[in-house]
Amino acid sequence: MTEPISLSFSDAIESSRAAILKSQDQHALEQFLDSERIAKLKERDFVDAIKRLFMWSRLEVVDLQILLALDSQAAWALVPDDLAKSCGDTVTDVIGRSIHTQCDAEQWFQLGESVMENLGHHYAAVEAYEMALRVDQHHFSSILSKGQIFCLYPDTQDRALEALELAAQLKPGDEEVWVALGQLHSMHEGKSREAEECFTKAVDLSPTWYTYMYLGDHYLYQQQMPEEAKAAFESALEHDPECCPALENLAEVHRVFYEDYDQAESLLLRSTELFDDREESWVLLGRLLSQHSERCQDAERYFLKALEVNPESGDAAHGLGYLYAIRMHRYQDAIEAFEKSAHLRPGIPYGWSAVGNVNAEFLGRYQQAEQAYQKALQVDPAEVATGLNYVYLLRDCMNRIEDAKVEFEKVEKAESLPQWEAAVPLHRALFAANDGDWDAAEMNLVQAIDSLHGEFPQSSSDDWVRAVVSLMRLGYLPQIQQCFTEHLTDPELKTLPQALEYFKNAKRDPQVQQQLDAIMQSERYYQHGTLEWFVQHIQVRLNALATAAAVG
Repeated sequence: MTEPISLSFSDAIESSRAAILKSQDQHALEQFLDSERIAKLKERDFVDAIKRLFMWSRLEVVDLQILLALDSQAAWALVPDDLAKSCGDTVTDVIGRSIHTQCDAEQWFQLGESVMENLGHHYAAVEAYEMALRVDQHHFSSILSKGQIFCLYPDTQDRALEALELAAQLKPGDEEVWVALGQLHSMHEGKSREAEECFTKAVDLSPTWYTYMYLGDHYLYQQQMPEEAKAAFESALEHDPECCPALENLAEVHRVFYEDYDQAESLLLRSTELFDDREESWVLLGRLLSQHSERCQDAERYFLKALEVNPESGDAAHGLGYLYAIRMHRYQDAIEAFEKSAHLRPGIPYGWSAVGNVNAEFLGRYQQAEQAYQKALQVDPAEVATGLNYVYLLRDCMNRIEDAKVEFEKVEKAESLPQWEAAVPLHRALFAANDGDWDAAEMNLVQAIDSLHGEFPQSSSDDWVRAVVSLMRLGYLPQIQQCFTEHLTDPELKTLPQALEYFKNAKRDPQVQQQLDAIMQSERYYQHGTLEWFVQHIQVRLNALATAAAVG
């Protein structure tokens, strides 16, 4: 082994660099790779050396052996953020120049794993796996890892299936292959049964918390089978009582399917007791208690705890914004929280969209709402919910009908539009009503009602309330009452005509006005689809419109 040297690490690296550049001196290279000596160095010198290493990478002077030796997560973690992508590109370049280098398949595979784990550079990792397969075309781990990366991209999923099926032929008893195949099948509509079979096969081969978690996730999120999901997560906990993801998902089963909020809270608190720094559990606790107006202070405390654990938690910031806006009516605090989530998750449009919603629906600040929606659509121009919110703002709040039509045409071209089959005809009805064509408006309203297929998803309730408010302002209250009374079959939506009757009568009957005031104070309005919910949310929007008119 190379004797420790007395020079500072930076000086030693500089000396090694010169030797490598001059003659590819193997002794100098060994000095650089001496892990025992590196481990004894001061952190400042080590950081400096790593930075130098990757600056040299840009100059194409890094030897493949250096890359193969950098299997320490601590070393990769010190790579400056602005160099991460170029480091991945450099790895690819070095691999390309090293086709004839004498490395075995396992070395190439380990390089790919290191690049994947520490740089997240998928293309460079695949290049390393391909090099491993040049050496050994049946290298199982490289085939599996390559298939797992191909699963991540729609245009390479055919290649993923090919790789994973080959891996299953090579090692049919490896549970990780069946997990990967299950994940791939679950990404495709109509492949739910195949996915279940793969996850079940993985459990049969290796009944561990890991395999039970994947099976439970599939039952919960893909098939909505609560009993099966519950059993799978409980089995995961039998194998690992400290498995926080199992506790969290089991809590979701109790919350969503059984409405057992106490049990859900108990499971999540158990997770935080096991690991106080578990951000996900604190966020889920905040979301759970946000559903209860009497627990708003607890929900706020949990979201703030999640942000204390991870100040970069966009999920916690977004949840806090929802709590402030919908439950606590602290609208400026909500805007600040949503803006924070937008900055923390720059590739996700929902933060800016929420800023727009609060400004438009609660504060009547339409210019600020428009700016926020435009920022959200810059992040994702095809985001349908934001696009429809923007259309509503332009047409029904700002009376910019032609601008709204232009934006609506953009929304109609979105690939995900079929998921919004009720919202789209609602907007068409509102355009027709603005043009004074009630027959066309009613036709589209009936189409929207028929598209519900007898069910009332909570996600579309806001769209119905906004449509009602807009039609009321246009003078169509009697017509929409008759339309809803004749065509609504869903027991929740049938309360809409009753809500409209309250507003019609409240103007001339003080007793009804008192009832309306009582409804506004009712805790039941938090339940989507109830009479109280519709009355309260219609009133909120009318108040925002009145505020905006007064400001204007």
